[in-house]
Order: sequence, then C-alpha cells, then structure tokens
Amino acid sequence: MQDLPDTPLMRKRAKLRKAYEPSRHLAALAGEELYFPDAFCPSCGTWATYRVSDGACGGCTRKSPFAGARVKKRSTSNTCKGYYFGRNIRSKDGRKFYETDQHFCACCGLNVTGRINLDHIFPYTAGGPSEYWNFQILCTGCNREKGEMLPDEWFSKIGRPMPDLFLSEFSKFHEAFCGVPWSPGDPILYEKFPAPKAPKRQVDKKIGRGADPTRVTPDGKLILTPAKYWHKAYK
Repeated sequence: MQDLPDTPLMRKRAKLRKAYEPSRHLAALAGEELYFPDAFCPSCGTWATYRVSDGACGGCTRKSPFAGARVKKRSTSNTCKGYYFGRNIRSKDGRKFYETDQHFCACCGLNVTGRINLDHIFPYTAGGPSEYWNFQILCTGCNREKGEMLPDEWFSKIGRPMPDLFLSEFSKFHEAFCGVPWSPGDPILYEKFPAPKAPKRQVDKKIGRGADPTRVTPDGKLILTPAKYWHKAYK
C-alpha cells in the first residue's frame, strides 16, 4: 500500500480492503453479505464490492460500496442503416434455421441435420450483412467450394436461380448503401458497403503471445513445452 498514491480514490479503496473479505468463499464462511476482490469490474471499470448471494457488482448496481465513479465504456455497434454486420448470425435469425427437423444443402441436397454450415450468399468478407436473407445452408464440401464467390458466379456454377428473398432484399441493401438497386448481371458496388470488422486475434492462454510452445525430441517427435519452462535456462 505504500506504493499507491495518496488520493481519495486510493484511500477509499484501502478502506474497502480492510472492511471486507477478499473472496466470495471467505465472505460466505464468515457470514458476510459482501466481499471485495480488489480488482476492476470489467463492466463498469471501478473497484467495487460484490454480493455473495449472486456475485453482482456494487459499482454496476450502485447498491453497495464502491470506490470512484463508473467509467463510461465505449459501446461498439455492428449495425449500420438497420443491417447487422456481426460475424455470427443473430439469435432471432438463427432460430429460423432450427425450426425444422431436417436440413438439406442448398447446392447438392445432402442431408446435413446436426452439422449445418451457414454460408453468406454475398460473402461477409466483401461486405455482406449477417441477415437471415443472406444465409443459406450448405454442406462442408459445398461451403468450402463456394469460398468467397459472388452470388452471380456461384448460382451460375451450380445451375440454380437465386432465391427470391435474396434478390429482393439484396436489391434494397444495395440501394441503401450505393444509391441504385441491384439485379442479376449488374455490377456490385461492394466498395461502398461498410467494411467488416476484423475478428479479434485468438490467443491461447496456455501458449501465450509470441512464445514458441514446441520442442523436438532427439528422435524427431514434436512435443508441447509447458509454460513454466519458457525461460532462457531451459534448453
């Protein structure tokens, strides 16, 4: 505590540390209603006490002691002009794909019940929205074959007409962002669509960022090195 600055926020934090147990388990054993883990709340961004019963943060609910004012976190929205551009399909649209008991590939007709692949008809990487009308069910092979093909190219390749729902809704979508409706054969001005957000980099906590988790044994087998041995002394 000597290293912390002498500010009202730190003094209030120190009082909370002395008054409450540091963990939910210890507070429950002591019969207390609140505990103070001495860590920032990821939602409101302040030090706060938590309820033992349900683990609710006092800074979020403002019904128990907390240090400092809540931090207004920036809210990022994946919606633009009423269209959703998130990477995953929204739950209300996802239910429509699971209302039926049988699912078949829109290309080859294979029964893919239980292992469906939801494919963006207009590719997500080109600015296609994650709306119900822009999805189709494909098997794994057809989904891999389609890749990032545009609708004209894909449906001409499989020899099938575009779904009526996709034609009508994509024309409205194209007009909303480009100013002109779209019909098959017309150029798609996808450079005017909102750029899809890049997915967050997935980092394995056991491996870490930038570390080399692999080692090779004398006989050539590849093994995984535990994180505790990632230091210069280990050979």
